[in-house]
Amino acid sequence: MNSNNYITTKEVAQRLNKSISTIYRYVNEKKLRPVYEDKWQIDSSLLFREEDVDRLIEEQQNKPGYTTGEVAAKLSKHPSTIAMYIKTGKLKTEKREFKGRILNFISEQDLETLQKEIGEKESGYISIFNKQHNIHLYQSFQDSKGSKARIMSLDGPGVAELEDGNRIGIERLFQLGYTPYYNLKPQRYVTKKGYIQFQFRGSINPKSIHINIIESLIINMGHKNVKLREEEWGLNLYVKPGLIRNNDNLYLTYESLNSYLVDGYLIQRHDGILLQTDYMPILAHVSKSTKDNLKHYSKISKLSLDDYVESILEKHFNEIKDLNNN
Repeated sequence: MNSNNYITTKEVAQRLNKSISTIYRYVNEKKLRPVYEDKWQIDSSLLFREEDVDRLIEEQQNKPGYTTGEVAAKLSKHPSTIAMYIKTGKLKTEKREFKGRILNFISEQDLETLQKEIGEKESGYISIFNKQHNIHLYQSFQDSKGSKARIMSLDGPGVAELEDGNRIGIERLFQLGYTPYYNLKPQRYVTKKGYIQFQFRGSINPKSIHINIIESLIINMGHKNVKLREEEWGLNLYVKPGLIRNNDNLYLTYESLNSYLVDGYLIQRHDGILLQTDYMPILAHVSKSTKDNLKHYSKISKLSLDDYVESILEKHFNEIKDLNNN
């Protein structure tokens, strides 16, 4: 513990049972104020007053979640849109009493999941997970006779393709008695910076090797750590850094993955294949007004602050190259 009843970001996270990134989000949302408004840091940590942390703990213990109005504000959506999310099952609510009123509350975890899904969809990424059925895009199914099927789309009611080529809705797939080859295991979101990128050119169909590799990556890394973007020529696939452990999956060999790799690198290990990015941290000091402008325009660009700064630097270096080549 620090002097003057000050505690560090890590200590706050431990008290609240939250991640450090969540504590920084609380600071940005003004739920928690650091001792120094200019976010002065010591030992790479903000400092907080104990009484402020205790107050937030009390508020969180008493309040069972976010109201629909708060969720609408956080997502910058109209309340009618939030009502639609609830009606369609995209957002789960629970009726709880709070300050003498019965209100619908949304958990922080469900809100964060929806924020991620909306952000990816608005950025052109394909929806790859259906929370209601706990299934993912390109997941394999079979019926009691061994006939196979594959999830081909999760937009709207979703689409599954049967072994004979017929396409049906996901609800119909379950009605016909098809079940997944495997049950999805919960995986934590990887917070390491960046993605490893793979490209799969050509059409994606239930019998292609591409679809088997994508499915295997989702199984091994978890749907939270995989993103897909559809292009005219095929698919871009982005995977968070991590280890693909050795198993009986023949599709995820070092050679097969390396043949589709376009960004990042792979390391063959005794216990599997390590997926790694080439991101390195840098330290820079800028004026408060410059930092405020970076945060403002990164939000407009729908990019994280890191990604926005990187895009500016890449643009600058490309301009220098063009000047040197002319």
